Amino acid sequence: MHNSRICLGLAAAAGVSWLIAGGWLMPALCGLLLICAAHRPTCEQMLAACAQVWMRTPWRAALVVVGALVIWQLVGVELALLMAGDVLAYIEVFVAVQLIAARARWTPMKQAAVARVRTALFDLRARLRPRAPRRIRPPRRSPPGRDADDAAGGWAIA
Repeated sequence: MHNSRICLGLAAAAGVSWLIAGGWLMPALCGLLLICAAHRPTCEQMLAACAQVWMRTPWRAALVVVGALVIWQLVGVELALLMAGDVLAYIEVFVAVQLIAARARWTPMKQAAVARVRTALFDLRARLRPRAPRRIRPPRRSPPGRDADDAAGGWAIA
């Protein structure tokens, strides 16, 4: 009974991988595993045959090579993550240096901005400051008029 559960589990895994990847090998393997799960002697014969095949040295070596190739596929991902970590460290140092430089530039900029705002507020206060009311002056007396018989007061002809 225990072996049939193994065969059912393997058949389910083969069925799921067939649904995901497609192809013709997985449905055949799924059908074979379902037959093995239903018929106990076939399941035992199949497991014994698989055990004999995998106990041989060439197949074991092939399994190790395939496993190494599968793991080798992850080397690129690991290198990418390692490089991404290094790049993030470089970016972090770059940002820290930029923040230090920005802080050094911030003080003179802040002082200039404060001076401009103070000047603008002073001008605004000066414009809005109430002025003393204007005093009404008495009219001035006009200077005495010229006489008509004055020589300088005649016509000028050019």
